[in-house]
Amino acid sequence: MNDSVIDRRKFISNLLCLGGIAILASPQRSLAWASERAGLNRPGLPLTQLIRQQDSARVIGQAYLEAVPEEGNALLLSDTILGSLSLDADHAAALAPEALHQRLRERVREDFRDSRTVKLDGWILSRTEARLMALIALS
Repeated sequence: MNDSVIDRRKFISNLLCLGGIAILASPQRSLAWASERAGLNRPGLPLTQLIRQQDSARVIGQAYLEAVPEEGNALLLSDTILGSLSLDADHAAALAPEALHQRLRERVREDFRDSRTVKLDGWILSRTEARLMALIALS
């Protein structure tokens, strides 16, 4: 019986050592995991920070997601919005918030000009605005 306790202790000790080795062997993966847990790698983070009324945006975003459930993926929404701004996540993160906001405003104007709009609960929004609010609802 005493031998089984020692074996369990050795097993747990070895398991912990292997976990430490795995972390040391892949520091990028560990850093990515830690960043994700801290919320630093959330898709579209620079975009969502442009909206001050987060609670209102979540309500509208949820309505958009109910109307367009196939877009209910944060990474898809982030990539779609950034792509419409001719940006990728790295470039968006490197831009000053005002420059990113300016690009977003221009895209919203283009959406209205080109009739890329959606009607939600009586509100007419540009497709880009609706997607951004859906992104907020998902985060």
